[in-house]
Amino acid sequence: MVSMRETESIRGIVNKELTPQFAFEFGRALFSELPFFEKPKVIIGRDTRASGDMIECALTAGLLSAGADVVLLGIVPTPAMSHFTKLYEADAGISVCDSDGLFNYNGIVVFNKDGSIYNGNISIEKALPLVNIENIGTVSRKTDSIFDYISFVKSTVNSDLKGIKIAVDCANGVNSIIGTDIFEDLGATVFAINNTPNAKNVNLNCGTTNIENLQKFVVESGADVGVAFNGNGDKVIFVDEKGNVIDGDSIITICAIDMKNKNQLNDDTILLTTQSNVGIINSASDNEITVMETVSAHANIADEIVANNYSIGGEQSGYIIFPQHSAVSDGLITALQLLCIYKNSGKYMSSLASTANILPHISVKAKVKPENIDAYKEDTLIVAELRQLNIDFDGKGKAVIFPDNEGNLEVAIEGEDLEFITKRAEDLAQLLELKFN
Repeated sequence: MVSMRETESIRGIVNKELTPQFAFEFGRALFSELPFFEKPKVIIGRDTRASGDMIECALTAGLLSAGADVVLLGIVPTPAMSHFTKLYEADAGISVCDSDGLFNYNGIVVFNKDGSIYNGNISIEKALPLVNIENIGTVSRKTDSIFDYISFVKSTVNSDLKGIKIAVDCANGVNSIIGTDIFEDLGATVFAINNTPNAKNVNLNCGTTNIENLQKFVVESGADVGVAFNGNGDKVIFVDEKGNVIDGDSIITICAIDMKNKNQLNDDTILLTTQSNVGIINSASDNEITVMETVSAHANIADEIVANNYSIGGEQSGYIIFPQHSAVSDGLITALQLLCIYKNSGKYMSSLASTANILPHISVKAKVKPENIDAYKEDTLIVAELRQLNIDFDGKGKAVIFPDNEGNLEVAIEGEDLEFITKRAEDLAQLLELKFN
């Protein structure tokens, strides 16, 4: 059974793990965990996938049956819900979405009143009883909220994009609706791909997790820069004019250097993750920027940024938070920050990105039994191999092992010699499979 327990979202296969019945009960369960008033107001938005209507209706029914008033916003980016929860003075916001999954997956993300993502424990077993008929909530629709969001996103920059040719991969997701319009409103020439969502093609061979199509499209179209979003709009990855990928860590570094030069980087410090490229860390150090690290989980990134008053933080995937603008990662906000830096630099994007000196990187998956997913942490041989490899790199590389989202282990190694790190990653993955599969 799907549940929210110390995580920032619920996610599952539709009608198998994430069912209408669960969504209904989850809607009622919100009242037992969140500090609602007697007649709370809850706003709901969704992304472009086929099951959005079904999950939205079930959630709405559960909320109404518990006494909440619900406002339906329609298809909007997930990060927009952070802004809307504050703007519309809602007691909570809900996004029906899935970040990187295909259309057969969906999820539920809950936002607090302050726009942050709720990452506590919501148990459907604690759902409150149904209210009397006199206390059932009401439902209404707000169809123009997207214009409030567009205005907000554009307000985060004070530069235009005139003269820039941008290739955009919209991932057949929420930014198919507004992403290209925002860039064009600011003066850019836009070439778009994967911008015709049909409820079943979200993230399908496109977007941030399938960057190859955009790399080719940038070169073929003669664009100055490429921008790839994911399905629900909370991530972004760039491509330079030569077709080279500029990942989330590189974006953070470029933005941080610019912020430092403008005295806008608190304590000259950025937040990355333990999976961040060593080359990025060294580049930051060369620019007298301190790098702090946390585990690669969105809730951890957000919490660390707030607790330590960092100006920017995120991860390789393109999940990046600018807390002065939003409590959550917003692909459009991040895209505009970097595009404006690029426009004002007068450089080619490849030249600008060279300030973030990424080392060659290789990742190899190892299939292990579910019950052995954490066993490598206590295995003497694996621990010793990993420790020695990192000692040998002497700061010019890094090797890590971590569980991926599909129940596998992933061996990620970076270093100056691609042939060497490929061989070591393959050997270590094979050893993991022999021991734990």
